[in-house]
Amino acid sequence: MVPQSSAVLTGSYVGANVLRPAKDALYFQQAVAGIGKVLRLSYQPGSNPAAISLPFDGSVDDVVTDITAPGALVDMTSWTRPGDYYRFNPVTAAVDPMHLVPENAVDPKDFFSEEKMAPAPDGTLIPLSIVYKKGMRLDGNNPTALIGYGAYGEVWKPGFSRRNSEWIERGGILAVAHVRGGGEFGEQWRLAGQKLTKPNSWRDFIASAQYLIDHKYTSTPKLGIWSQSAGGILIGRAVTERPDLFAAAVDGVPCSDTPRNGNGCEWAAQYSRDRHGHHERRFSRAVRDEPICAYKAGDKISRDSGHGGSQRSKGRSVGRREDGGKDGGRECK
Repeated sequence: MVPQSSAVLTGSYVGANVLRPAKDALYFQQAVAGIGKVLRLSYQPGSNPAAISLPFDGSVDDVVTDITAPGALVDMTSWTRPGDYYRFNPVTAAVDPMHLVPENAVDPKDFFSEEKMAPAPDGTLIPLSIVYKKGMRLDGNNPTALIGYGAYGEVWKPGFSRRNSEWIERGGILAVAHVRGGGEFGEQWRLAGQKLTKPNSWRDFIASAQYLIDHKYTSTPKLGIWSQSAGGILIGRAVTERPDLFAAAVDGVPCSDTPRNGNGCEWAAQYSRDRHGHHERRFSRAVRDEPICAYKAGDKISRDSGHGGSQRSKGRSVGRREDGGKDGGRECK
C-alpha cells in the first residue's frame, strides 16, 4: 500500500495509531529526519497514497479524523512557528489554520531555519537543523548551542520553544544534530548508534559541530554543546575525543558510566549488556565508550572557578582526570 522509503510511519506515538480513517480516505503520518508529512489514500479502487501539501515544513504531531466526516485536522509546529491545528479539505485540497491555539506572544517571523547534511567520518550524511535570526552574518562569530540525543530511537522533531526563542532573539544560533541512535530514519538508524555501533552517535555529533565551524556559522570559542540523561554519552565522549572543538559543554544528569548504570534492563539493552553482565564483547565496548574511562594517564583537571567548568591547563587536557584512568578499582581499557 505504501512504497518502501526512508520515511518513517508515525502516529500519536511512534508505531501507534498510524492509520486514521475518515469518510473519504485513510490518512497517515510520515516523517523524514523529523520533518512531518501527511498522506491520503482514497477508498477508490486502485488509488495510491498522495502527500497533502502542507503550509510549511515542520513537525506533524497528530492527525485527527472522523469516520463520519471527510478530511482531517493536522496538528503542526516548526522551529519558527508556534503550533496550531490546520483543517484539510479533500475537495479543494486547502489546508487552513483553525486558530484553536491561543496566539503566542513571541513573534518568530524574523526567525529562519534550514536543514543541512553533515558528513560523518564513514560518509553517512547526518541531518542538522539550524535556527537563527534572519539577516545574521555567517562570519564564524555567532554564539551557537549544538544539541542532540541519539538514543532509544527518539526523534528530535521540529518544535517552537520560548526558551530557545530567547537565545535566538539575543543573536544565538540553535543547532540540532540528528545523530544515529535516534529514529530519524527508522530502525536501522537506531541500530547504527547503539551497543557496538554507539561510537557513531558522538562521531556524528562531532561531525555536526565541525560542519558548523567549517561553514562559518560559529567557531570553537563560540560553540557550546548540551544534552542530558542518555545524551550524556554523546556529550561526554564528544568532549573527551575532541576537547579542542568546544568552548563549553552542559552534560545534564548524564549516563556516563554505562557498566554501572546499566543494571536496569532498559539501559543495559541500549548500551552494553544484559542485566546479568553477560555479553563480554558488549561490556568491553561499554567500558571503552564511557566518558569517565576516556581520560588518559597524566591528564589533569583544571576548573574555571567563575563558571564551574573545566578548561585547558596543558595541551588538550580539558576536563580530564588525574588518576591514570582507574575508576573505583576497575581499570578502564
